[in-house]
Amino acid sequence: MHGKGHDIRQRPRTNPQLMDSFCRRLAAAGHKLTAPRKAMLGYFLASNPHKTAEDIYLDQRPSGLGRATVFRTLRIFLESGLIVKCAIGGKYGFELAPSSPERHHHHMLCVKCGRIIEFSSPAMEACQEAETRRHGFTPLAHSFEIRGLCRNCNTEKQHDRKTG
Repeated sequence: MHGKGHDIRQRPRTNPQLMDSFCRRLAAAGHKLTAPRKAMLGYFLASNPHKTAEDIYLDQRPSGLGRATVFRTLRIFLESGLIVKCAIGGKYGFELAPSSPERHHHHMLCVKCGRIIEFSSPAMEACQEAETRRHGFTPLAHSFEIRGLCRNCNTEKQHDRKTG
């Protein structure tokens, strides 16, 4: 989806082939697929949460996963390259690792409702590449986040102005 944003909450990923691929990557990193790890993989594939470790734990607690298990599983998933840390709203959250360089994306965060919109921009990537090359800079990582109001909250704001 180059150039277009989309609401991650409307993008379930329950693809069995993707689950199999992630299981193989986990095994290649020397880890077994335990029931808690399978549950956490399912959680990420279904929602790609962009949440903090604590929030993920709170989401998983009703299914019986303890804090230590959730935090340990997050560490294993990071080490295995299944998930990555992402900075959103001044906090570090977790999301699925991009499956390819083309899947690289950035985030727009609605400061009112918390909606996260992922977007890709080849023009931004080209500009970043040109600038780092121009300065002889070797980037190791980067993040880009735009904070503001999503379409729905903008509509509400405009409606409030008209009626208020």
